[in-house]
Amino acid sequence: MDQLLLGIAIIIACVILIDIFIIVFIYLNHVHKVKTNGLAIFKLDFGQKKIIRLSSKSLSGSLNMDSRLQGLSANQYVDFDVFLSYLDEESQKNLTEYLSQNDNNDKRFNIYCKMSSKGYRTHQNAQGLKLLNIKMTKEKILLKFFPLGNNRYYLTIHWNARPKRSASTTFKFIKKSEDLYNALNKEKYILAYALGINEFLYNNVISKSDIEDILRIFELNNMFGYYYVKNGLILLIFETNSSFWLNHYTKKALKRLKFLHERKIINPFFNSFAFLSVNTFKSVDDVQELVDKSKYLIQHLNNKRKFDKYSSWLISDTKHDNHYQEFKSMMLDYEKKNELQQYIKENIPIISYKTKRQSKVAILKNRVIGYSDQDSEFFNNVSWYRLIYTNKWNKYLMENCEEDENIILETNEYDLINLNTYDRPKTTLLIKPLQNGFNYRLINNAFSNLKEGINLGLYIEKINDRLTNYVNIGNIKVFVISEKICKYIEKDQILYIKLLNFVKTISTIKNHVIIYQNLPEGLDELMVKTLDVQYVCK
Repeated sequence: MDQLLLGIAIIIACVILIDIFIIVFIYLNHVHKVKTNGLAIFKLDFGQKKIIRLSSKSLSGSLNMDSRLQGLSANQYVDFDVFLSYLDEESQKNLTEYLSQNDNNDKRFNIYCKMSSKGYRTHQNAQGLKLLNIKMTKEKILLKFFPLGNNRYYLTIHWNARPKRSASTTFKFIKKSEDLYNALNKEKYILAYALGINEFLYNNVISKSDIEDILRIFELNNMFGYYYVKNGLILLIFETNSSFWLNHYTKKALKRLKFLHERKIINPFFNSFAFLSVNTFKSVDDVQELVDKSKYLIQHLNNKRKFDKYSSWLISDTKHDNHYQEFKSMMLDYEKKNELQQYIKENIPIISYKTKRQSKVAILKNRVIGYSDQDSEFFNNVSWYRLIYTNKWNKYLMENCEEDENIILETNEYDLINLNTYDRPKTTLLIKPLQNGFNYRLINNAFSNLKEGINLGLYIEKINDRLTNYVNIGNIKVFVISEKICKYIEKDQILYIKLLNFVKTISTIKNHVIIYQNLPEGLDELMVKTLDVQYVCK
């Protein structure tokens, strides 16, 4: 009898232990699923007191600074006051005062704030936050401002209310290829995210907090790896020995890339992104091979090639092999010829629309020797090449033209830091925007450093209110309306009206010049008159 009772007691004890284990497992599993850190990306027009959320609410997983159901929706402008309502009163006051007193601030800055209860109170994971004993209204959130000029900013919001745990692993910066090769553990597989940096990071050092933000975007902030910066790329690199984990990380990466692409996530750090997996490095040369493969993918994405094809290159892929070898040879040759300045000068005359005669002004372009029109256009569309080679191209052109020529040279606003090299009179620098549009702050800064005889012009590919407002100031007098606009003005009534209003704004500027690129032939006379068509070019 005693043995029977003992057996029953043991069984009951086992059942209780199993129940406790299940309860603990469920609790810890719930705790694990409730992500308590996050990132949101906005664009603020403080002058107009309007703000738009650029990032999806699912960018940060389960926790947002606002309610997913009742909060700030993506891609919709709202009043800045609505945004402020998610911050406590003191934070609202401090933030508004700082922005009001620093309306000409051209440097990025950070401000810490606290949340109001508005988003937290209706949060779909409020119960999970309670289990973690987290009160979001007590946590500081970090607001980072990236100035765009004219009282406009990119704004990223960061929060991390994660309970104290063991220190999470991080990505370490590696400067040289040899150091990267030596740092890796030579595990069986290497995985890498390749990011084409945008113009902002070209003129700014990539900080640790920038990398943390990037890792958060790709959901890598709890992993260990390395980041390597070269040739306009950021490579986020990590390893695994297991085929299972290789497949796991690959599926996760492809899903994340598709998510970011479909939602057109805008951020201050990169314009394009891809994922690669390769076998372990056997020599330092394999590091450069990974860089070259990354450039192959990113440069094709820069040229609007199919995302599904050029957003990844996996170990098992053979679809890129033949094309890559041809590309690599051409790319290395292109870079070498740029370093050696193996160029020829092209002269694009400005033609009077009425008389069909050449004017005294011409657009000068350089061409790398040995490349077809199609190949030249491909490499010239790569933002990184335009950033690092534009000054070299224009220096060659200025050295190879007559002193009395009136010339127009293509540039970008990031090349304007080299204004001291533009000392040739009778020269107009035509600013052609990179992927993120004009940076008006850099253009404004250039006016105070222009040498005598140097003018600035704008190459117009997209017309919007911000451009029109800036042009209305009257500092810019030369405008080239791009082929992208000209070829549709007869078919697209909305585009035509936008252009018409833009031309009316320009017409108020004294001594203005408008040049139309590849304007359709036989244009209606009324359209010619209303658009002030005087000069055209190819």
